[in-house]
Amino acid sequence: MINLVKVALAQGIVPDCEATSTCDFNKLLELAANVVSFMIRASFLIAIVFLVVGGFKYLTSGGNSEKVKSATSTLTAAVVGILIILVGWLVLNFVFTQFTTCDSWNIFDISAVNCK
Repeated sequence: MINLVKVALAQGIVPDCEATSTCDFNKLLELAANVVSFMIRASFLIAIVFLVVGGFKYLTSGGNSEKVKSATSTLTAAVVGILIILVGWLVLNFVFTQFTTCDSWNIFDISAVNCK
């Protein structure tokens, strides 16, 4: 079962290299962009989960100041995490488009990266 999950997660991350041709530097750049895109999407999902957890903690605090403070801390950390993820994506997108032969890549579409 675990092997099936690993195979499903690897779909689209590793660029296709035919047996008749060699993988060149552009395929390595595609792989790096795909891995970074996958990590950014996974981080974004984790941050969304923390937003939900923080909201749930806030709703169930019952006015207890310690629980409200804990919920506020969780929500603040989740929002800061989302901002860090977005700034990281902006920086990496700039680096990939300006210093490599890769097109602009979309973090929500892992197969959109194309390096020429």
